Amino acid sequence: MSAIPPAARLIQLSELTEVRLGAKVRFLGRVAAYSIDSGCLYLEDPVSSEQSYYNDLDSQHDSGEIAISKVVAEIDTTLVREEMRNTDTAVDTWLNVLGYVQSISGPKDKGREVGSKTAQYNGREPGTESLASRKTCIFKVRTQALLVWDAGPLNPVAYKKALKARTLMVKESQALLTSQCQR
Repeated sequence: MSAIPPAARLIQLSELTEVRLGAKVRFLGRVAAYSIDSGCLYLEDPVSSEQSYYNDLDSQHDSGEIAISKVVAEIDTTLVREEMRNTDTAVDTWLNVLGYVQSISGPKDKGREVGSKTAQYNGREPGTESLASRKTCIFKVRTQALLVWDAGPLNPVAYKKALKARTLMVKESQALLTSQCQR
């Protein structure tokens, strides 16, 4: 009798740094780049980056820099390359990915390698001066893709709200089942 493979965990791209290596995950991300040589897609979640900026606005460093966390998913498409359409690699395309987390790298404050850079902020957000420096902490999560498919047109903010509501419902259901089993 063969073992049943584990179910994938549906998460936000920004949560990839919180799962264990080897975990099977499903997430949504926007194509930022594609490397023909390596066959890797680079997905980002611009909604998380903007929200991170607003959340961290008050936590400025002594130097006046603002710390921003950003997660980039590096997707190894070796196993699915032949099934992918050329539109799946176009920049700004929203993709669903199902795969296994292979490695996570990022700033030392998370116990991982250094992966930060200093970026210039051009004053687009309201309530700021015309130009300020900010430190962007980049977490790179390499994932081996098992499936990749176009998400089609979507509202990323509405998707995140629905996913958070679903996650909360699953946690509450698990807590209820656990409490009933202990009786």
